Amino acid sequence: MPFPELRTNMTRIPSNTRWVRFFATLSALALLTTGLSAQDKHDWSARLAGNKARIQQRLTDQEIRDLASRPFPMKPIGVFHSPLTPATGAPRQGRLAPSIKAVIEILPQYEDCLEGIEQMSHLYVLFAFDRSRDWHAKVKPPKARKALGLFSTRSPNRPNPIGLTVVRLERVEGRILHVSGVDAFDQTPVLDIKPYIASIDSIPDAGMQVESALGLDPSSSPDKK
Repeated sequence: MPFPELRTNMTRIPSNTRWVRFFATLSALALLTTGLSAQDKHDWSARLAGNKARIQQRLTDQEIRDLASRPFPMKPIGVFHSPLTPATGAPRQGRLAPSIKAVIEILPQYEDCLEGIEQMSHLYVLFAFDRSRDWHAKVKPPKARKALGLFSTRSPNRPNPIGLTVVRLERVEGRILHVSGVDAFDQTPVLDIKPYIASIDSIPDAGMQVESALGLDPSSSPDKK
């Protein structure tokens, strides 16, 4: 186990015996029977031709001030129960430690939102870095050669402390999601969950220069093993 100190924390992960019911097949059949309308088969170039000028628009000083002060209220939909704590530390990315298991407990009022999720193998999880510190515009990743702009890094200390991770969904028990490949601390608030769809989300030809800039070893990627 790459994090032996986690063994004493495994009791933090609860269990649940109720399985989620799955009726997503009915929705899929309904979609297949309706088919695609002619409007769905549009030409994006023609459809957006009249809106190209929007790309050239820029905010006025007043609009910048208004946008900067505009609130976007969010509330948790669940929480991580994880063996990771500030004392144990966490892997830089969950996929680099696939043996770390945890659960995501979804709040009761959102249990119906889980219908069909058991057919997913991986999930995107948006969560709050609720223990992050003050952010800085320039950040030097641990193995990088030089400091980079914050938005070029995955530092947890951000203007909006929102984290994004991909986890493997092991199984579903009621409103409990058993996941692995986790990098979130215990009691981390979960903001949203979305399915990872390889045919849409995977970009095989994404530039490798980012790994060099961040001081990452491409050979350590789970995809290279």
